[in-house]
Amino acid sequence: MDRVHGGVGFEMVEHTGDLAARLRAPDLAGLIEVGIQALRALLFEGTPPPGARAGRGKAHVNAVDREDLLVQSLAEALHLMQEQALFPCEIRVALTGEREAQLTLTGVRADGHELRQVAEIKAVTYHAVEIQEHDGELETLIVFDV
Repeated sequence: MDRVHGGVGFEMVEHTGDLAARLRAPDLAGLIEVGIQALRALLFEGTPPPGARAGRGKAHVNAVDREDLLVQSLAEALHLMQEQALFPCEIRVALTGEREAQLTLTGVRADGHELRQVAEIKAVTYHAVEIQEHDGELETLIVFDV
């Protein structure tokens, strides 16, 4: 996987005309967090400069099932990251119910020099999203429309 820590992480995979990532985590909150990390890796290049302007974004998500919760959470995070040029250094995902999540992204704003936004993602799609359990962990493919 591209970014792995203790078996948890994401791997970028080829997908015709779009970008895709295989996500793996022990639970749904972790899967959402790993998905946000994948978005961050796709959207930004560079490192936060010293003295960068701090930023924070929050979102509350309601969904019909866990796949919808994943997609809607990533869509909300994408909106926060692109609209505010927010590079999240800290990602908090709190499940407040089986189909509800509270997201808090805390980080810095991209300055266009040391840290810049290098991609634009139009949407997080439902294409190929099917959360499955493998070896005690959750895994799914998520496709981003570019």
